[in-house]
Amino acid sequence: MTLLKSLLSLLALSLAATLPAHADEAANRLRMAALLEEAHLLLDELKALDPTTAMVDAEGTRLRDADRALAEESARLAQAMDRHNADAAQLGRDFARHRQRCPRDMADAAAIDSCNARGAELVARGQEQDGRYKALQAQRADLNRRIELHNSAWRTWQGARREHAPRLDTNEADAQHWLDRAIAFMGSADFASLNALARSPQLCRGLRLDAARVYSGVRGMRRLTACLEAVTAGLPRLLEEGERAPAASGHDAQPE
Repeated sequence: MTLLKSLLSLLALSLAATLPAHADEAANRLRMAALLEEAHLLLDELKALDPTTAMVDAEGTRLRDADRALAEESARLAQAMDRHNADAAQLGRDFARHRQRCPRDMADAAAIDSCNARGAELVARGQEQDGRYKALQAQRADLNRRIELHNSAWRTWQGARREHAPRLDTNEADAQHWLDRAIAFMGSADFASLNALARSPQLCRGLRLDAARVYSGVRGMRRLTACLEAVTAGLPRLLEEGERAPAASGHDAQPE
C-alpha cells in the first residue's frame, strides 16, 4: 500500500470516528432495547409466580414420594398378611392331625398328657396368631386412613395445579413468541454489528441461532436475554449530532 493510500485510510477512519452514529444503528439499539424491556416484563411476571410455582412443585414432589412410600408399606403389609394366612392354614392342618391322634376316649394316661401338652401348644400358637392378625388389621386400618388422606391431598394439589398451570402456560407461550422475534433479530446483520461494537460478550458466544427450536420457552428467553443485556452493557455511548468522538490516543484532548 502506498503512503498516500495509507494516509487516506487513516483519514477515513478518523472522520468515521468523529461522525455521529448512523440512524440504522440507533434504530437497531432501540429495537434491542424494546426486546429487552419486553423480556424483563415477562420475567417479572414469572418472578411473581415463583412462590406459588415452587409450592406446587414441592407439594407434587412430596406427594410422589409419599406414593412410593405408601405403595412399599402396602406391599410389606400384604406380604405379612400372606405369611399370617399361610401360618393359619398350617395351624388348621396341625389341629386336624391333633384331633385324629388324640380322640376323646383315650385311656393311656401318658398319651393323654402328651395330647394335652400338644393341644396347649397349638392353642398358644392360635392365640399368638390371633394377636398378630389383630395387629395386622390395625396396621391395615391405619394405612387405609393415611391413603385416604393422601388421595385427598392429591386432589387438592391437582386443583391448585390446574388453577396455576394456565398462568405458567401463558407465560411460556409469551416467552416463545418473544423468542421467535428475538432469534430473528439476533440472527440478523443488524445485531451482528451491535455485537461487534460490544466486542462480542462472552454470554453471546456459542449461541446457536441457525437451528430451529434450540431455545424454547422461559429457559431460552433467559439465555438470550443475558446475551442482549451483555451487548447493551458493552456498547459505546451513542454519539449525538455534532458531538466529537473521543480522541484515539491515550492523551487527553487539548482545548482549542
